[in-house]
Amino acid sequence: MAQGQRISELELSEARLKETEKALKERQVFIESIIEGIAEPVTVINSNCEITLLNKAARQFLFGDAPPVKSLFCYACHHGKETRCDGIEIDCPTQIACESRQPVRVVHEHFRFDGEKRFLEITSSPLWSKEGTFQGIIEIARDITANKQAEEKINSLASIIETLPDALCSIDLEGNIISWNEGAEQMLGYKIEEIMGKPIAMLIPEELVQSELDHCINLLNTGGSFTGYESVRIAKNGKIVPVEMTAVAIKDRQQKIVSYASIMRDISERKKLEEQLLHAQKMEAVGQLAGGIAHDFNNILSAILGYASILQMKMKEDDPLRINVEQILTSSENAANLTKSLLTFSRKQVMNLRNVHINDIIMRIETLLLRTIGEDIELKTILADTDLMVMADSGQIELVLMNLCTNARDAMPNGGILTIKAERAALGEENIRAYSYGKPGDYALISVADTGLGMDEKTRERIFEPFFTTKGIGKGTGLGLSIVYGIIEQHDGYINVYSEEREGTTFKIYLPAVESVSERTRQSEITAPKGGAETILVAEDDAGVRELTKNVLEEFGYTVVEAVDGEDAIKAFIENRDSISLLILDVLMPKKNGVEVYEEIMKIRPEMKTIFTSGYTKDLIFKKGILEEGLNFLMKPILPTELLKKVREEIDKK
Repeated sequence: MAQGQRISELELSEARLKETEKALKERQVFIESIIEGIAEPVTVINSNCEITLLNKAARQFLFGDAPPVKSLFCYACHHGKETRCDGIEIDCPTQIACESRQPVRVVHEHFRFDGEKRFLEITSSPLWSKEGTFQGIIEIARDITANKQAEEKINSLASIIETLPDALCSIDLEGNIISWNEGAEQMLGYKIEEIMGKPIAMLIPEELVQSELDHCINLLNTGGSFTGYESVRIAKNGKIVPVEMTAVAIKDRQQKIVSYASIMRDISERKKLEEQLLHAQKMEAVGQLAGGIAHDFNNILSAILGYASILQMKMKEDDPLRINVEQILTSSENAANLTKSLLTFSRKQVMNLRNVHINDIIMRIETLLLRTIGEDIELKTILADTDLMVMADSGQIELVLMNLCTNARDAMPNGGILTIKAERAALGEENIRAYSYGKPGDYALISVADTGLGMDEKTRERIFEPFFTTKGIGKGTGLGLSIVYGIIEQHDGYINVYSEEREGTTFKIYLPAVESVSERTRQSEITAPKGGAETILVAEDDAGVRELTKNVLEEFGYTVVEAVDGEDAIKAFIENRDSISLLILDVLMPKKNGVEVYEEIMKIRPEMKTIFTSGYTKDLIFKKGILEEGLNFLMKPILPTELLKKVREEIDKK
């Protein structure tokens, strides 16, 4: 009985054990099915680092469709190592959790079965038995590659934005600054901690704030963005910075505008280039003006100079009226020099360069200045103590000095001292670095200094600009110092100005010094040139110049055949072909120009000698291809002595 009862208890115990085993197995299957169904890779690792369980996602990540490898250790699978990891050394979550017996979470780079690198956020947690014995680790991996890539992209963009040379600034709907990059700091001087939360209006000139903000925000609210908008911003140091802006409205997921972002580019250099272009266009306009008036003005001067020269030649040396004629000639020559100066300024005049003594030029200027600067101004001239020569057009340098001295006189309304000084100066590398101009070498330095009103900094900066003048209406054209600058530049020289208000002004001119024998200019007595009995054809459309030329030539024995235009010239030549010894042809005439007339006549008499004349400059005539190099050319106004000398030379030439 007792034995049967014990058997029954054993059977019952065995049955309960089987039920328990069954329940545990079902629970294990249930848990494993849960783990298997988790979308993220799950790995169970025992205390020996051997992988005991991989769910479907983990197997797919490690092996793809291939069967899993048996006896797989985590350090070999995850890190390609042959021994256990040092958790701290390589930031291994499995080893850290094993050693610390605490859950740990790290982000790791892992390579999928196909070699693709993925970023996984791994959570490793210890597994314990009922008795509290450490069993191993369970790890859940979450693929955060997309997040990591997005984060890297954001960081990359942020880095690009931060290092942009342009200024990036964002404002909220109230107009307060909410972002500010390094480019903005460099451009406007405000550090991010100084500017964040401040109103954007503080960067905009007061007179522009309301209109600009209203206009820009309206553009953004209606169009979403704009580009190429030009404005100005106020830097921390007060400097006005011209900027070009591109802006966009920032919207949330519901397409509601939450802020505005703009990129501002400093266009100071571009504005400077635009000003230089404008300056160049002004210079071109002056050149066009000068070229346009040169022809007609020189024709007028030809008549004045010509008739005055004839009067002078016919007068006796002691004639009391002779001084009046000389004054007419001097004034006319000054007018001719003014035209040449305008053409020099506009780069349309070839200069007559030769070796000249600086002291000679200053002494000639001194004589003229004593009559013009006034009794209340003391003139001092300090000549160079050495034989100082330059390669220059002496007439042009005289004009420069006269212009500077006239300005100096005007700057001393209550009198003062005007000093002209010449000396030798050497420009070295240190001078060039200090003043940002020049080439090393010896120079003739001419200083023109006054004790007058002086200039402020803004005036000094613009003093050589065309059309800029500080004189009242009707008292100045604004071209004088521009012409001075152009002349000195064409001489490969340099000019600068030193001045302070109420401290006077000093202009310093540097002209390259030369070491050679000069061709000193001497005032020769005017003597009657040689005449002749030949017949000359004069073709000139300006009646005054044509009549003057005829009178001068006939006065000295020549016979003159006149022509009023190109066709008339050809006709007159055909009628007098056997008697004409020389042609004087205006280059530009109606119907046929001088060159066309010349070519027609050459077909009839190839040996015909010719002199061309024009009120336009020689280089302009050649540049436009109107006249070929090598042909005889006289530029108006032409002095009678010059004309007669050239005529005799050409007729006598064999």
